[in-house]
Amino acid sequence: GEHAGKALTEHPVIKAIGFVGESRTGSMIMKQGADTLKRVHFELGGKNPVIVFADADLERAADAAVFMIYSLNGERCPSSSRLLVEASVYDRFTDLVAEKAKRIRIGHPLDPKTVVGPLIHPVHEEKVLSYIEIGKSEGAVVAAGGGKFAGPGGGCYVSPTLFTGATNRMRIAQEEIFGP
Repeated sequence: GEHAGKALTEHPVIKAIGFVGESRTGSMIMKQGADTLKRVHFELGGKNPVIVFADADLERAADAAVFMIYSLNGERCPSSSRLLVEASVYDRFTDLVAEKAKRIRIGHPLDPKTVVGPLIHPVHEEKVLSYIEIGKSEGAVVAAGGGKFAGPGGGCYVSPTLFTGATNRMRIAQEEIFGP
């Protein structure tokens, strides 16, 4: 947590820090380690695209896209979060991804059949849900999901969400959401 992280980054015996997460936290780590000249390695924020051309096997590409976007709840830095699809197959491909996203099994993380489990914390859940509202307010269309899911145990579940019609100027296309 925050206290342990601060103790590590400021401790004079620790010579290097590796961190994967949000840019804001990376900035704090860099500041906290500056006095002891820590070496740092960061993997901060990402908006990795899935690029699909017209000659692709759309069924296989949709399966791969769903895995890359939604596995581990989208809470991993190399998760894909944008679809860049050639115009001639855009509707067909996004329909396939939307159908598959709607069928994703949401459930308890210890259930082997679960694909998407709860998010890590209620604050993070609210952040993800706020991005869904931002996307809608900026004109993107929810093709799948788009809200809270009543999962087992009342956890922080968000339905796997797919927007269509997003542009590169929208916040959902520029900022890391870290959710399904």
